[in-house]
Amino acid sequence: MKNLFTTFFTILTIAALVSCGDDDSTGCTQADFVGTYTLAESATCSADPTLSAPDSFFLTAGPTEDTVLENGEADLQLPIVNCTAQDEFVSYTLDGNIMTTRIGDCEWSYTKN
Repeated sequence: MKNLFTTFFTILTIAALVSCGDDDSTGCTQADFVGTYTLAESATCSADPTLSAPDSFFLTAGPTEDTVLENGEADLQLPIVNCTAQDEFVSYTLDGNIMTTRIGDCEWSYTKN
């Protein structure tokens, strides 16, 4: 009986250690990103006054589970990696219900509606 308990405990311990490894999760899901966001601060960029932020924007589900579409446009498909959806021009970083948008040196905060 003692050997059976020891064997069972050993298998359970190994299973627990293996299941706690890195599962390549991005930390945020597509569903976390999808929604409408409203500007939470000034639209003017202090680093580049020629750029201003829109008052609101929305992200919709992309064709794969790790992508979103900016304003629902198929040609603005953004992959999601580590709670950031981005392309070569813009990035959206999600932290709870706060979305930080970055274009070059300009950054704005939005609140999810």
